[in-house]
Amino acid sequence: MRTLVEKMIPARILTQYGIYLQTWAHIEYACWTIYRLADPEAKRFGEDISFPVVEAKRTTRGLLKKFKSSANQCSPHIKLRILMTYRRITNGLETRNTASHGVFFFDDKTDSLRLEHFFIRKSDPKETWRYFEDPISQTEIDEALEEADLILRELVNIRSEIEADRK
Repeated sequence: MRTLVEKMIPARILTQYGIYLQTWAHIEYACWTIYRLADPEAKRFGEDISFPVVEAKRTTRGLLKKFKSSANQCSPHIKLRILMTYRRITNGLETRNTASHGVFFFDDKTDSLRLEHFFIRKSDPKETWRYFEDPISQTEIDEALEEADLILRELVNIRSEIEADRK
């Protein structure tokens, strides 16, 4: 079966989109795992994951706050890496949110991809909506995929080091 979206957007774009979203899902999971490994409050629950530990995953910003604070429970080397990775993640959140919640359109005539999304920034006045509607180049897609992959690889390495330190 071929869905309507598959007729609207080229398969290569849909594949890259799926890879990007799954990479970000794994980034968030890795942040949650690092928080659980490093934070004494989260660790005390062990395999019996309690509501407060799961609650940390409820919002991306809440999860990242826990991830950042877990750096204080780590060696100086790992703390620095967590804080640097936290900065890279937060710098990429708007792109991630736009990709996750925006709508892609492909124009066969111009062979171009466009993305449309409405969003709010916390720094904006109340009830101020921003509108994003721009072309997206293959270079921008490739760069976003590469950055997400590099972040995930760093998180996996950090997690492995914390696990090794805890043994």
